[in-house]
Amino acid sequence: GAWQPLAVNSRVMEGAWALQGRCRLPWWDAIIAAAAQLLECRYLLSEDFQEGLSLGSLTVIQPFRQRPSLSRPGPCRN
Repeated sequence: GAWQPLAVNSRVMEGAWALQGRCRLPWWDAIIAAAAQLLECRYLLSEDFQEGLSLGSLTVIQPFRQRPSLSRPGPCRN
């Protein structure tokens, strides 16, 4: 299908705010993660996030290190 980016709305901002506080993410990273969660993404490919970080059903993968099937997620700390 065609690419359909998510508009940054109040749901994204509220999710980002919660992630920023709970997982101690930088603000812009929290927005990216919140948008990915709302889109029900399984993986977030990023060099900037902690490898294997688990944000609910979203797992961060370092794209240049391993395939998603080899990942061992760990939860963010509350």
